Amino acid sequence: MAPSTIFLQSTRVYTPGGLRPAALKIIGERIAAILPHGGAPFEAAVRDFGDQLILPGAVDLHVHLNEPGRTAWEGFFTGTSAAIAGGITTLVDMPLNSSPVTISPDALAEKRAAASARLHTDVAFHGGLVADAGEEALALLRQGIVAMKAFMIDSGLDEFPAAAEADLRRLMPRMAELGLPLLAHAELPSTEAPPVTDPRSYRQYAASRPHAMELRAIELLIRLCRETRCAVHIVHVATAEALPLIASAKAEGLPITAETCPHYLAFCEEEIADGDTRFKCAPPIRDRANREALWDGVRSGVIDTIGSDHSPCPPSLKSLDAGDFTAAWGGISSLQLLLPAVYTGCMERGISLERMVEILSSAPARIVGLDHLMGSIEVGKRANLVVLDDATGSVVSASQLLHRHPITPWDGYRMACTVRSVWLRGIESAVEGVPTPPRGIAIDSRDLPGIQMLNNAPLAAAESMLEKCCGAKRWWQTMADRRPFQSRAHLMATAEQVATMMTESDRLEAFTHHPKIGDVDSLRKKFAATAAWSASEQGSVAAAAEEVLQGLKKGNDDYEQRFGFIFIVCATGKSAAEMLALLNARIGNDRATEIANAAREQRKITRIRLDKLLA
Repeated sequence: MAPSTIFLQSTRVYTPGGLRPAALKIIGERIAAILPHGGAPFEAAVRDFGDQLILPGAVDLHVHLNEPGRTAWEGFFTGTSAAIAGGITTLVDMPLNSSPVTISPDALAEKRAAASARLHTDVAFHGGLVADAGEEALALLRQGIVAMKAFMIDSGLDEFPAAAEADLRRLMPRMAELGLPLLAHAELPSTEAPPVTDPRSYRQYAASRPHAMELRAIELLIRLCRETRCAVHIVHVATAEALPLIASAKAEGLPITAETCPHYLAFCEEEIADGDTRFKCAPPIRDRANREALWDGVRSGVIDTIGSDHSPCPPSLKSLDAGDFTAAWGGISSLQLLLPAVYTGCMERGISLERMVEILSSAPARIVGLDHLMGSIEVGKRANLVVLDDATGSVVSASQLLHRHPITPWDGYRMACTVRSVWLRGIESAVEGVPTPPRGIAIDSRDLPGIQMLNNAPLAAAESMLEKCCGAKRWWQTMADRRPFQSRAHLMATAEQVATMMTESDRLEAFTHHPKIGDVDSLRKKFAATAAWSASEQGSVAAAAEEVLQGLKKGNDDYEQRFGFIFIVCATGKSAAEMLALLNARIGNDRATEIANAAREQRKITRIRLDKLLA
């Protein structure tokens, strides 16, 4: 049976090119075309959402669903019901507080089995890195997880002990080889924290976990990242004092990213009443000035993502009656509210819609290697979409949320928008906050069709596929020999590693497998094997002015005469005029600099073509 076709239309659709009127053609699970508003055929099925925003579905990297074993806290059915109702189309489940915790292949298999047929969103899984992690942890790395999560301080569960520096150093090099990031709860124990003498005092609780606990942990993570080159994602950054450390690590070129949470951005210490344990989380919510500084980090890009850190528990564990912050479980329920809360805060502070989409959708998908499937509204990606009504606000009622327990500090909070409709892989899956029957899938990165195809292909066929992505023989032969790939992340990490092995002659060989920018004839003739890919990558050339085309032709000839190889630039997303400006800027460089520049651009092109190979 042929897949169904439907068009979603609005005057405000957010694509990588910005907000514009558009009609999205969806065939089956994927976006097949982005057409002008009103561009659907007369007889087509069209859902017209008027002036409401159509955005990519949110991706939440930090969710505790707690199943199996602690389903009384939360579960796959209730948690993903809340997520889809709030505009989250993909989430990643943490390795705790389920029982068993996900620190072995067997525990992961048990979790996947528990999730079967109970998911309203798509769900990927983190593995757990704990103290004295051994062979089971190494085996877990190859089980289709998207990251490993470690606590650097007591997690609150005896079965998930904190990982020491030696534990991290032992596993991070292996994770780097597979392209798996480390997610770290960044607090180190402190002997300098003042004691809590009044367990109902929020200020004493916050002071008992001082900023320095986070800062020391983040400094250690930066050192380990520099040493191992394993990507590190620092979760729930609560102290703005850490932002300069993170910014400096990024400027150094380290693969460091950072997350904060909506509760750190909406609430502040001055407004939390003593005894109101709904607000307890770790690290603690800080003061008003700290909150605004975190927003500055969101605005500037030092903070990459915002995740809910949805960490519910039964009411009895929240110590609501006693109001005891030392006894209460530390976690805030907010999964259904992530998108509305972040939208509200961004709009109040003049943060752009572009930045909001990046931190809620594009960046989280990219960090766990799922950005070829989701995170933006682009042709070929899954039709994971949310329709947001920003003309109608709403007030949170805890009793109406779909989490298992109606306990949240967000009760009574006013949001600046309402989620009207959510689409998961091309099917409307929540309407006005009410989910349809579950149709989410458990994501296993080993099961992506393109990975299976590449792993199972005969050697000659695999080499032929890989040659289209990078024409250097050393590269594509080595890549074919490195199979099987455990995931897209593993494939991409291997591609980067093999690229570093290439000599100058290898790089020059790779350059010859690209057409000149704007040279249509070469696309048709010499580069027939990749003509469609190259034409797509250089799609803006067709609309370029004649003056720009002539500039490219002359510039290409001058560049090749000067350096002995053609001008290489990753054309995807660039206009012909932008590429001409880059050519003119680079032609004054020396040859060694240009070989390095061209090799860097070649690696970008290779990544894009590997994604096309996997699609």
